[in-house]
Amino acid sequence: NRTRELVQQALQAQWRQVGIDARIRNEPARVFFEDLATDMARTGTYASHIAMMKPWMEAIGFPVGPVLPPVRTLPEQRREWLIEQLQTLGVA
Repeated sequence: NRTRELVQQALQAQWRQVGIDARIRNEPARVFFEDLATDMARTGTYASHIAMMKPWMEAIGFPVGPVLPPVRTLPEQRREWLIEQLQTLGVA
């Protein structure tokens, strides 16, 4: 929405003043809400959310390290699907 965009632009301008170049990327909520939020609601836990977020962050260039117990690593097939979705959106 417009308010969010204005806040993002204000933060971007402030960060630029201190030498940080931030790019604003507003991605469709589809990937998050179709998969992550639905799974969180179904399981009643954020553990699956973490398992999904780590490969997501790595795919967009933020190395975050391995998933730690008790959270299980995302299955390879699911990880490949996630990477494909991010590539389709142009963010990975």
